[in-house]
Amino acid sequence: MKTFWQEYFTMSKRDRRATFCLFALLLLALFALYLKPHLLVSPPTDFTAFENQIHAFFSVSGPEKTSKTYGKEKGPDALEYFPFDPNHLPAEQWKRLGLTSRQIKMIRNYEKAGGQFRYVEDLRKIYAIDSATYARLKDHVRLPRYAAEKFRRNKRKEKLRRPQRKKKKKSYPVWKSHKTLPIIEINLADSTEWVQLKGIGPVFARRIIRYRNRLGGFVDARQLQEVYGLKDSTYYQIEEQLVLTEKGKTQMDQLDINSADFFTLVKHPYIDKNLANSIVMIRSTHGPYTTLLDLMRSDLVNEQIYRKIAPYLKVQHGD
Repeated sequence: MKTFWQEYFTMSKRDRRATFCLFALLLLALFALYLKPHLLVSPPTDFTAFENQIHAFFSVSGPEKTSKTYGKEKGPDALEYFPFDPNHLPAEQWKRLGLTSRQIKMIRNYEKAGGQFRYVEDLRKIYAIDSATYARLKDHVRLPRYAAEKFRRNKRKEKLRRPQRKKKKKSYPVWKSHKTLPIIEINLADSTEWVQLKGIGPVFARRIIRYRNRLGGFVDARQLQEVYGLKDSTYYQIEEQLVLTEKGKTQMDQLDINSADFFTLVKHPYIDKNLANSIVMIRSTHGPYTTLLDLMRSDLVNEQIYRKIAPYLKVQHGD
């Protein structure tokens, strides 16, 4: 053992001198680092000329340049509000109202597909516009063209409901048209009945029936506006000929959220992949649903989405 230590840890006189010199150099280096800040004092930098250039720049640019906040989003109080018509509104003005590029892009896609904003509530058709954004914009929307159209339509309806006064002095023969407009039950009509409506041909008739089957039935005639390619002008032409009777409501097909799997749920037009997965995961975690209101446990289901999908869902309890 002693031979082992002597072999590996015994230093010659030359090695000891080299080690001593190395330690001395290290101490000198540390001492030099300690003295450097005290010996090399750099003179203070004069920024007077640079500050003068900054003041000169802002005096030329104007006060509005200095007050602008860069890199920060505008808060609700800093947004600019003004009366606007949302139909074909330039992107710059949407941005002044606080909309993001994604929201503006979805509005442009809606308009390219033939969509129009006839009523203030039509802004809710853009899924990227949440309830908070709609609440702060709705009071500034102006739709003079469609407001006048709605006023004229209401006037015509009021005139039709008003009883005709009989003239005592003269009587003229009244010619009555034997042609009556067809009335369509939207949940029961087949393609031969749909094509009787003005603007609805065989192609649109098949699309309407196919979309009705995917939904499980219509709960409101306005859902026809969701049919691909159907223009708003066509819908408003036939709006008064569309009805939904109690018999039609009984034809609704509903999905049982206690038994439907992911692939069954995701086939519905109002349920995307994320929502279908959430419905199945909640059922797996918390057990079977007891009421439809249990859907509100999902972070993806708000009050608006619940009202939209609830008519197409049901809860069945096992034996």
